[in-house]
Amino acid sequence: MSAEAPVARSAPPAVDSRTRRLHASTLVFRFLRHAKGLILPVILVLFFASEDQWELWLGVLLAPAMIYEVYRYLGLRYRLEDDELVVTQGFLFKNERHVPLARIQNIDSSQSLLHRLFGVVDVRVETASGGEPEAELKVLSVRMFDEVRQHVFAGRKGPEAAAGSGPGVGDGAPADARPARSLNRTAAGDLLLLGLDPGRGLGMVFVVLGVAWQLGVFEGLAVSEMVKSALRTDGKVALLASIALAAAAAALVVLLSLLATLAVLYDFRLERLGDEFRVQCGLLTRHSTTIPERRIQFVAILEPWLSRWLGRATIKVETAGGGGEGERAPLTRQWFVPLVRRDALPALLREIHPRLDLDAAQWLPLAPRAIRRMRKEAVIVAVALTAGALLLVRPWGGLAILVFLPLLLWHAHQLEERTRYARTPYGVVYRTGVLTRKTGVAFLDRIQAVRTGESPFDRRHGMASLHVDTAGAGKVGHAIDIPYLERDVAQALREDLVAAAELAPSSR
Repeated sequence: MSAEAPVARSAPPAVDSRTRRLHASTLVFRFLRHAKGLILPVILVLFFASEDQWELWLGVLLAPAMIYEVYRYLGLRYRLEDDELVVTQGFLFKNERHVPLARIQNIDSSQSLLHRLFGVVDVRVETASGGEPEAELKVLSVRMFDEVRQHVFAGRKGPEAAAGSGPGVGDGAPADARPARSLNRTAAGDLLLLGLDPGRGLGMVFVVLGVAWQLGVFEGLAVSEMVKSALRTDGKVALLASIALAAAAAALVVLLSLLATLAVLYDFRLERLGDEFRVQCGLLTRHSTTIPERRIQFVAILEPWLSRWLGRATIKVETAGGGGEGERAPLTRQWFVPLVRRDALPALLREIHPRLDLDAAQWLPLAPRAIRRMRKEAVIVAVALTAGALLLVRPWGGLAILVFLPLLLWHAHQLEERTRYARTPYGVVYRTGVLTRKTGVAFLDRIQAVRTGESPFDRRHGMASLHVDTAGAGKVGHAIDIPYLERDVAQALREDLVAAAELAPSSR
């Protein structure tokens, strides 16, 4: 038997370790960013400065910012080494940061319309250390970004990745070389459904109204005189005018919400590359980020009443480390899947954790006396609201109790019925909510702390609450915070979770 010839392995491409600067258009973007922050001072200068001095004042405002940005641009340099990314900042006082390639978790990017015009992209380099990004390269050419990304993924391999630094690229192949598997592509119709949430457009309405008020638009329209004139006319006409105005305001809120949602989440895609998830979205500004599976700390499934009625749900995740979490996190990390069909939800959850199966969970109720406490609290709140209505409208405000009391008692009953928890082989699950159903999942190997708490009312009734902390829980609108448990049940569950978390393996 003849010996097989050794397989020839191609040597890795030589690393171009030259020191480089950011793209020249960086100055344009930085000047524009400063200009946006100086809009109000510039407007004040134009209105209040004399005709022969306004150029001087504009120079005082803009010249220091321009000089500073030129200094920052010339002082920031970076280079790629075999096993690290080196970023240097400053001239007199140099700050040199060495970021091992094996420790890099994410390379996130965003690209606005202006970025596309220049052929550049904003880049964030993150590790699992938490806090701010390890490096922000604003801006790089698209070609240079691809080169940096490919070099980083090629450098995350072998024993270093197995040691817990890279998310499962142990074969040494660049992550981008592996075929991406599509998990979800949110349809435009689902985004429109998501945009029907009035809270998304309400903030924009307040901004527009505030600007209009400052500019004196309402004075120019003589709104107050129009209202007084309408009230002096026939009552039916005034009623119809009020209804039309309210309908127009509601339509504006919905329209702004739809436009904002479409602009931000347009063409939302979730893909899987090995042990990483890649999320991309955006119409005007295109965002892209990677979410390593091993960094996912907490999973939240949100079902607002309209989405639930149409068989849809939202998935959000929280991760450890990275440049900010929650609302300060990169946009794409705030959404794992904006909307997904209810029948496709189990498969997506198993992508996050192979044993994550909510249908198989053994749901447990709250303490038997919890409903009595919730009803008492509902009565107290109803009486307080009625007292407020009575102060505003006498004596008819007292009739508000006929509305508040049944409504709050119904809410208490529904909440008690729908609040459940489960101890599963992979962690603990908690669901609650009436109009918006919320389900949270904390994994055993991600639990940071478990604590119980007792209010004076809890102690009186022999109850306690249980809270589970992970590195990311609570920043996506939900957390594991179970109230109204029997004291011994809460303590036993706490001890069980602490013991299981200590024995859980550090990776899935």
